[in-house]
Amino acid sequence: DDTILFLHGLGGSKREFETLIFPYVPDSWRCIAFDFPGFGRSDLSKTKEHGIPFYTEIVKEFLNTLGIEKIFLYGMSMGGSIALQFGAQYPERVVKIAAQGAPIYGKDVLRVYPALFAYETSLRANRTIALYSMTQTLAGLKFGVAIRPKFLLRIFKHVINIRESEIVGDEVLEIARRDFREAHPWAIAETVASILDFDIRKELRSFTIPSLILDGETAYLKPGLDTTKHIISLLPPHLSRTYYVPE
Repeated sequence: DDTILFLHGLGGSKREFETLIFPYVPDSWRCIAFDFPGFGRSDLSKTKEHGIPFYTEIVKEFLNTLGIEKIFLYGMSMGGSIALQFGAQYPERVVKIAAQGAPIYGKDVLRVYPALFAYETSLRANRTIALYSMTQTLAGLKFGVAIRPKFLLRIFKHVINIRESEIVGDEVLEIARRDFREAHPWAIAETVASILDFDIRKELRSFTIPSLILDGETAYLKPGLDTTKHIISLLPPHLSRTYYVPE
């Protein structure tokens, strides 16, 4: 049977796929999703290690445990980065990849969230102190989301425009709120640091996995969010397709 593994984004969980996607996938497909350590219902990593390299190895171990040799991968945001990294490292394990809004170069993320410049600088100065400080900030944000669900829209104001925030339904907002509340601040802090260090541009130039790169039309128009355009410019043309979801 054809099997798809869905990989969630930063601060997300498998809940979004189980609720919003799985019910609409044909029965001929086997859909699987799991929570990365520190997100959703998964405990924090025992080694306190988090980030794209670590999560990439978790995907491999997950497939090994289930006895799956080759798989289709769909990744949302950070999950898209992990899918592309996995395809670069273990091409023999992947049939095809779909990546949506996937960061491929950490410096591009700073264009979207300028406030992270200070975090990146502090990471270079003293990583331990920087991570601790970020966890405290995130803990405060989690409290704000707990008492005011729509506070999430303010947190992501650099990504979601006014029109998009108006069409976010209550079900989607509730899923995002629960995901954000369940995410461990340390896991988020370490993963953000990993994303800022991430650079898969070289690997994409010699990529061998057929890939569908997709995103919303609004994301394409925003500086720093045009990851789809950037990815397509690097992937071999005969292996890649682009799709922008109309609004």
